[in-house]
Amino acid sequence: MHAIRPLTERSPHKFVAEQFREQIQLGWWPVGHKLPSERELASELNVSRQTIRQAIRVLADEGIVSPNGPRSTPAVAAPLRAHRDERARDLRRRAQEFKDLHFLRVLIESHTARLAAFNHQQEHLTLMIKAQGNMRTALAMDRMDLFRAGDSDFHVAIAAASGNSALLNEVRQIRSTMFPVLYELHHQKLHSTLGEHENILEAIREKDADRASKLMTLHLQHTGDRLTQLLKASGAADGDSTTSD
Repeated sequence: MHAIRPLTERSPHKFVAEQFREQIQLGWWPVGHKLPSERELASELNVSRQTIRQAIRVLADEGIVSPNGPRSTPAVAAPLRAHRDERARDLRRRAQEFKDLHFLRVLIESHTARLAAFNHQQEHLTLMIKAQGNMRTALAMDRMDLFRAGDSDFHVAIAAASGNSALLNEVRQIRSTMFPVLYELHHQKLHSTLGEHENILEAIREKDADRASKLMTLHLQHTGDRLTQLLKASGAADGDSTTSD
């Protein structure tokens, strides 16, 4: 427990690749989305265009974006069958990590929902309502990539409404890291997800902090139950009760 963690040195292009990967894993850059130009990205991130090119090369090697040729713009790639098989292996290999992350997610997001009930502004409610509408549209279109983006928008909007930037960053980071799990879970029980979101939104709108927290906990417990089933189906070790505590 007291072991000193080894230092890690990240080059700028790896940090940039991490930022792009998060946008994709949260669903905000869906399949087919063309990345902004090198010039725009370099200006926004205050790095060189060479750094942007190196970052995109990393993601292209991972199969996350299509490589850019002399006249083409890199875009988010559709998952290939090989990548789906790799996700299944990833679930088995990282089963305990995902359980631990989900347990942390329940603790954090039940608190962000409580704080959001106290601290939200109208702009936050507008973002939550918009996210719900986008999820309904995605469901009607059978676009799970867009559904995932709307789900990310909803939970991140609640975290933003909490008024705590550290909690907001944690919510984003955990969702991004749990992408292999959430990718699979978003193909299950989507209508119930929308209904649970509506109840959470109503509690936040009414400034009922206790109810908002309890409803978020219940919502994530249901996700935890599906996570346990998913890990078992992938051949991972037996589920752990921490996923739904």
